[in-house]
Amino acid sequence: MSSLRHYLLIFYFLILTTTIAISQNSQEDQNDDPTPGWVYMMGDMDANFYDVQKIATEYYRINSQGKGSGWKQFKRWEYFTEPRVYPTGNRINHAQIWNEISKFNASNTGNNRMLQNSWLPMGPSTSANVTGHWNPGLGRINVIAVDPNDSNIIYIGSPSGGLWKTLDEGANWTPLTDNQPVLGVSAIAINPNNTDVLYIGTGDKDSGDNYSIGVLKSLDGGNSWNTTGLDWTINQNRTIAKLIINSNNTDILYAATTSGLYRTTDAGVSWFKVLSGDIDDLEFKPGNPNVVYAIAPRKFYKSTDGGDTFVETTGVPTSGRAQIAVTDDNPYYVYYFSSNNGIYRSEDSGDSFTKMSSQPNQGSQAWYDLAFCVSDMDANEVHLGEINTWRSTTGGTSWTKTTNWTWNNPIGYTHCDIHEMVFYNGTLYVGSDGLISKSTDGGNNWINLSEGLTI
Repeated sequence: MSSLRHYLLIFYFLILTTTIAISQNSQEDQNDDPTPGWVYMMGDMDANFYDVQKIATEYYRINSQGKGSGWKQFKRWEYFTEPRVYPTGNRINHAQIWNEISKFNASNTGNNRMLQNSWLPMGPSTSANVTGHWNPGLGRINVIAVDPNDSNIIYIGSPSGGLWKTLDEGANWTPLTDNQPVLGVSAIAINPNNTDVLYIGTGDKDSGDNYSIGVLKSLDGGNSWNTTGLDWTINQNRTIAKLIINSNNTDILYAATTSGLYRTTDAGVSWFKVLSGDIDDLEFKPGNPNVVYAIAPRKFYKSTDGGDTFVETTGVPTSGRAQIAVTDDNPYYVYYFSSNNGIYRSEDSGDSFTKMSSQPNQGSQAWYDLAFCVSDMDANEVHLGEINTWRSTTGGTSWTKTTNWTWNNPIGYTHCDIHEMVFYNGTLYVGSDGLISKSTDGGNNWINLSEGLTI
């Protein structure tokens, strides 16, 4: 099955733009645009569903419904939207729903407690209780963020289980977004100067199980949430891959999304698109947040002015899903992994790249699961995850397998299908289809931090 990302790329190519101006968020000029009008109407919440359906159906009555025509994408939108409109065809106002949910939660605090006390989770809540299978686990983890001032505090985001928090390094977990309209979380950014302030990117970046409603912000460690200026509706079919925050000026954040790279300079009040395309990964140059690296399919971009302008670097592969990684141990290094082509390294802050190795070739399933990171203490220690995890201590020239996807194997176990790998102070954290795990020795041994996560 093709990935959601692949479908979106076909759709974007169809309408001859790198991003679609289907909502008020889009600023592109539509003059001389050959895109059918109903495409824009799909994202216009004031457009009647049945009007859009009628116009699009007539369009495809006289135009091709074949591969690449956008027919399949239209039918998916139709299938998703029709049960969510009024009988008249008028669209639901998502902002109004959000406000009503907030009012209900505020005025029914006691009732919420009563309802919560009426329901008990039946499990599974420990991976040991998931029996009869060779790769036990509890649920997929998209993203991991560790409090920079206290490694006992960890946040994880899941595709349909929401955001969870532990205060004791995984001994106990608490859900933080059960009352939100969308439970998918694929990106987390913590303010390093005030760790009660955090941002989440909603939706599911790897398989589109949940679409995004934009970026949410909390001022109290995740106990309550507010919308930001990056405020979407789920029928726009967007997702957020990553959020990063400028440690020198924490009002500045960047969001890598399927509709472009967005920047805020006022702590999320307003966001502006600074780069078009399906932005799949994003990093600052360590020690210099004015240098920003971003990747889109088949492209590597670099900005030296805090995102005002970007220049494309040549010399990276033009096929396969990619990820990038940087390290505090050598700020000039940028690693680039292409699922079909291998690993590349830049030693001049992304101006040029050299191929380090063609292995391990992880192209078969990289559209769904791919994670990549470099040790923050050793610039030559590189880790890669797809179905299993791999390690290089030679800057990517040679690789050793560090986990196997079956239980009780002689290497180590983190559950199969790796979606997140990140270092914090020399400790490697991995998020997979079933667990959050950590290693303090570069992947030789693993500790399961997932017990109690009912996702």
